[in-house]
Amino acid sequence: MCENQDGTFNATSTCDNLRGKVNVTQPYTIQATVTHRRLKEPVCKEWTSDLQDGYKLRPIVTRPLQLSLCDPGEVLCSLNLESFYPKHIDISWSCDTGQSQKDISSQEKYQENPDQSYNAESFPWCPNITDMSPLIIAQNQQATVKCTVSGYFPDVLTVMWFMKNARQETIPVSNGSKYEIPEISREKMSDDTYTCTSMLCFTPTSNSEEQEFICRVSHPSLEEPIERSTGPARTKG
Repeated sequence: MCENQDGTFNATSTCDNLRGKVNVTQPYTIQATVTHRRLKEPVCKEWTSDLQDGYKLRPIVTRPLQLSLCDPGEVLCSLNLESFYPKHIDISWSCDTGQSQKDISSQEKYQENPDQSYNAESFPWCPNITDMSPLIIAQNQQATVKCTVSGYFPDVLTVMWFMKNARQETIPVSNGSKYEIPEISREKMSDDTYTCTSMLCFTPTSNSEEQEFICRVSHPSLEEPIERSTGPARTKG
């Protein structure tokens, strides 16, 4: 509140925090009411939200960038944002190597709050399944399928194989007499991310033509595992 030269006053009232007070997915109205001893009755002004413009909440950075030591010399970075709306948010990461700056892909984990706002946790260097070989079989000849995963960090990746049969049942595949899963080969790339290839080897049977295999990948940067299928088996001509 400030006093003018003529002895009157100016006042500004701000309503800048509606978190938890409105349903951000529905239209809402804000009303300001002024009372004063010189007024015969209160003065009211209303403002109604615009359906097209919508309600927006700026994200709150609740804590500094998190650095977690995973292995000697390897650090997992994460960023937490809270109470923003709408859900879509662009988060970009870059790495300064001293000579150049590189953009880094990331993966976000979202959580919806009771007031319909969102929280997000962003992880850079998330894995992508960049190649999955088809399932090609020939009777009495060993078949091999390969799954290549790239762009992840740190090197704490888990790969699991599953078989889907004619009844669409998904069954875990383990290393044993029927299937061979060699040790995963890993390679550290020039940008310090990792690429690996997992293989599954087996000798087809009469039922193999009705099968397909799924490669499922888990990593700390992923909210949920990602997977890729070989698709239905194809017979080698």
